Formats: sequence, C-alpha cells, structure tokens
Amino acid sequence: MSDSSPLSTLAISSLVALVVAGITTFTTIHVTNSEIAQKNEELRMKRRSERLESYQKVIDLLTDYGWRSGDPKYDEAVDHEFSIPFVRAANRVRVYGSPATIAALDEIQVALAAKSKAKRDIERVAAAKSIQLGLDHLVIAARADVGPKDEDKLNQDNIHFRPGAGPRME
Repeated sequence: MSDSSPLSTLAISSLVALVVAGITTFTTIHVTNSEIAQKNEELRMKRRSERLESYQKVIDLLTDYGWRSGDPKYDEAVDHEFSIPFVRAANRVRVYGSPATIAALDEIQVALAAKSKAKRDIERVAAAKSIQLGLDHLVIAARADVGPKDEDKLNQDNIHFRPGAGPRME
C-alpha cells in the first residue's frame, strides 16, 4: 500500500492542477468575452451617437432653410449659406446613416434640385412640398434608427403624435 500512495498523491495533484488550469482558462475566456462585448457595445453607442449627430445637423439645416426661404428678404445668399453646410452634413448621413435615412436624403436632394431649376411658382411650391415630405421621411427614419429604444424606458403608451418633422402651417 505504501507504493500506491505516491501514485495516488501524484494522480490527485495532477487532477487538481488540471481542474485549476481548466477553471483559469474558463475564467480568462469569460473575462475576454466580457471585455469584447463591452468594447462592441461602446462602439455601437459611439456609432449611434455619430448617426444622431449627422441626422440632427441635416434636420437643423433643413429646418432653418424652411423658415428662411419663406422670408420676403430671402435671396440667393441664403441658398449659399445653406448649400455648403447641407452637402457636408448630407455626406455624413451617407457615410453613417441607415438605408432609410439615405433614401429620405435622396428625396430631399432631388426636391432641392427641382426647386433650384424651377421657373414657375407652381414648380417651386411643388418642390418645397417635396422637400417637406422628404424631411418628414428623414425624421421618421432617423427616429427609427437612433430615437427612443426600449432601454430608455420612455412611456409611449397611448401617446399620439404626428410622425415626421411635426405640424406645419400650409
């Protein structure tokens, strides 16, 4: 029996070492996976924030444009002040945005081009309505992408609101 004790001790020691190595490996893998998941969540939140910022810039520019284009003092300077920042912001949406926001942006840019080429009032009015419709579509798509999420815990039950950029005076 005395010969089997060193073998039993060796077997038990080996088994303990193997169990400890297994637990260490499992713990390392778990910690690594947790760190990767945390980094992925941080990146997802950063991208959401970038999209939000891009959408908000375009929406703000279009809102300003809509208000200023109705001004009797409106002139080509407003177009110039609007155009360059708008194209920059639109390009950011094209890089960071969802497919639905890009489609809405296409709609807006086509309407802006139509308004720019319009010769008659009826064409300008139709183009302006198309811009507003595109803005509504952009706001709806941006809200779907970066707007309230379940984790925000906003009570939205039985609340009616007008989707899009909101009510307008016609």
